[in-house]
Amino acid sequence: AEPPIHPFTGKFADAEHTVAYKSQAFRKMMPLHIVAMALMIGIMLFVLASDASTGNAASDVVALDVVTTACLVLGLGARVAVHRWEDQAKAQRAGAMAWTLTIVLGIAIDCTARPVCSSIRAVPWIIGYALFALVNATHGMEFWHTTSLVGVALCDLAHARFFCGDILELNLAILFLLVVHAFCHFQALLNRHAFLETDYLHASRERLEYDFKRLEAGLHRL
Repeated sequence: AEPPIHPFTGKFADAEHTVAYKSQAFRKMMPLHIVAMALMIGIMLFVLASDASTGNAASDVVALDVVTTACLVLGLGARVAVHRWEDQAKAQRAGAMAWTLTIVLGIAIDCTARPVCSSIRAVPWIIGYALFALVNATHGMEFWHTTSLVGVALCDLAHARFFCGDILELNLAILFLLVVHAFCHFQALLNRHAFLETDYLHASRERLEYDFKRLEAGLHRL
């Protein structure tokens, strides 16, 4: 028989469990999502100011930083907006889709421009990728979905390494991205197992209440 949950990916065998968990995780993770997104916006403003003050930075690089910062601000506003929807499953799907499109398009555009290597040497740039992995785990998405987006971010880092060479901060950014992603996945596995146990306990209690009512009805008939 198929196990109720995959031991590595955490995928539920029951589709109803999948929808219920995604909706619950998406709603409960909102405070963490907002804090991490606010920090990412602050880091992008720092990078924007650093690139603007660098004489070697091209105008298209600065414009790209402005667009990325605006997308993060809009994404934060959209996250708050969908949180107010009554249909939690629909809100989770919309939030995950918007996040996926934003990341894929943003990194695709970023790879078209030559990176500013001086801004990569800043510590906030490294923390930004760790925050990205953290925000990526707050949408209640499946393992393949979150890992695919982390892979897209690694492509962006590989693009920066191609132009800037072997920089310590780049290697640390890759390490932080993978470590935070692994930690978030492990935490999601624990949360999925806890969700499944809670659901089983709830179903067992409902069965006991039903059997109790049937017993009371039988006693009344006797």
